[in-house]
Amino acid sequence: ARLALVGDSRQLPAVGVGGVLDLAGRWSTNTLHLAEVHRFRRWDVDANGRPVAARDTEYADLSLQMRSANVQQAPQVFDQLVAGGHVQVHQDEAAALAAVATRIVDHRLAGHTHAVSVATNEAAAAINEVVREHLVEDGLVDDTATAIGSDGLHLGAGDRVMTRKNAHELSVANREVWTVTTVDHDGTVHMTGQSGTSVLPADYVRENVHLAYAATGHGVQGETAHAGDLVMSELTDAPALYVGLTRGRWSNTVHLVAADLAQAREQWTEAASRNRADLGLDHARQAARAETASYSSAPPPDLAHTPVQTAAKSPSGAARTGPGRPSRALSAAQLAIQQATAELLNYRSRAGDEVQTDHTDEPTVEEERYRTDHDRPDGHHQR
Repeated sequence: ARLALVGDSRQLPAVGVGGVLDLAGRWSTNTLHLAEVHRFRRWDVDANGRPVAARDTEYADLSLQMRSANVQQAPQVFDQLVAGGHVQVHQDEAAALAAVATRIVDHRLAGHTHAVSVATNEAAAAINEVVREHLVEDGLVDDTATAIGSDGLHLGAGDRVMTRKNAHELSVANREVWTVTTVDHDGTVHMTGQSGTSVLPADYVRENVHLAYAATGHGVQGETAHAGDLVMSELTDAPALYVGLTRGRWSNTVHLVAADLAQAREQWTEAASRNRADLGLDHARQAARAETASYSSAPPPDLAHTPVQTAAKSPSGAARTGPGRPSRALSAAQLAIQQATAELLNYRSRAGDEVQTDHTDEPTVEEERYRTDHDRPDGHHQR
């Protein structure tokens, strides 16, 4: 038997403990790194002048630059996106969401698949509500027999929806996308998807099903669609940029709210500097050391071997500063980073095979609630 683990650590990280690919790479004797991108397409013409589909190697190269999350290259990457027609700037958030909703409807009418990623569930719900209204008006979605989903929105025959909790008895999985075929009078929902068909009771639908014309980055991470759109916000980070702008095979567009392209460029660069990708324990330790060093000119401590200490207090209760700690604020900043890093190392070590722990087959109620209520990647990756 052979087990193959495939993934991309530059994409969005797991909600809980991650770093699995990093650990597997250490243990494995056969690790392959894929560098050539085959997803993207563009129209070209053959020798007879007829249109023919071809690989878009230019955008493939640009996607690898986004994947590298090199902050120094971020402005140049943005300029290339602008030159390729991949950037739209809007005056306000309402205009951005309305534009994206229109694009979703247009692609649906054309029979194209579309992956739209946003930063929050609230933004996704706002887009989904507008999209559904347009699809009902166009006769593509039924609004006479509906059920209420977990987002508080109606869903009927023709709607694209997503299940958010694993239920083997119902043959559904978290983050699986479906199309509603029928809604019974009691709220039972019949659906069809890539894995087959499923019939969901009303109580499951109310708690664990919502419209999926737009979703958070974790919700679209495993998709390959005809087109992809990303709505940027102050919550968007480098992995979200990379994921959101690599879902579409034929087109990918980022939407920003800014006064002009110059301000949009600044927002892009700032988002690219926020990198929460799970790149392994060594990278996390190095990042923590660099963060500590930014607070002081003194050499940063070796966080892997430095015990966490609390600041000593004088009889008056004020914290005393010691060597290398020129101020109370500096001491607090370094202490916070050391504590966070120590907790990370301790938590990761408990998750590995260094410490043997007892495991149950089923998650606790708290774990299941956390997994259900928060965004999680579905395990599928771009390459």
